[in-house]
Amino acid sequence: MSLPAQESANARRFIWSNGLQGVGDQLLSGKTVLPWLFSAAGVPGFFTGLLVPLRESGSMLPQAALTPWVTSHPARKRLWILGSVGQGVCAAVIAAAAVLVSGPLLGVIVCVALAVLALLRALCSLTGKDVQGRTISKGSRGLVTGRATQLGGAVT
Repeated sequence: MSLPAQESANARRFIWSNGLQGVGDQLLSGKTVLPWLFSAAGVPGFFTGLLVPLRESGSMLPQAALTPWVTSHPARKRLWILGSVGQGVCAAVIAAAAVLVSGPLLGVIVCVALAVLALLRALCSLTGKDVQGRTISKGSRGLVTGRATQLGGAVT
C-alpha cells in the first residue's frame, strides 16, 4: 500500500479495527459459540433463543433511530472510536462472565452485553463508512476493507 503517511496510518487503524471486529463476530457468534457456552454452563434455553435476535436485529434496527443523532455530529471519528472500544469492552464482559458465572445469571449478563455490543455495532456501521470516506482515498478503500476481512478470517 503506497499511500501518504497519514493515510497509511489511517488505513492501518481501519484494518485493525474492522479486522478485530470480524474476530469478535466469530468468537461471540450467537449461532455457534454462545449457544455452546450456554449449554455447557447450564443456562436455560430461553436465553439461547434470544442470542441471534439480539445480535442481528440489535445491530440493524437501531440504525434508523441513531442516524439523525449521528449526522448531527460533525466529527464522527469519536463516535466510531466509541463504538469500536465499546464493542471490545462488551466482548471482555462476556468473556469474564463465561469464566466467572454460570446458570441464569450468565444468560442475563451475556444477553445484556450482547445487546449493548449490537447497539455499538450499529453505531460503527453508521460512522465507519463516513470516517473511511474522509480519511482514505477512493481508490484505496476496497483494499483496506479486503485486508480487514483477511485479518478477521485469518485469526478465526
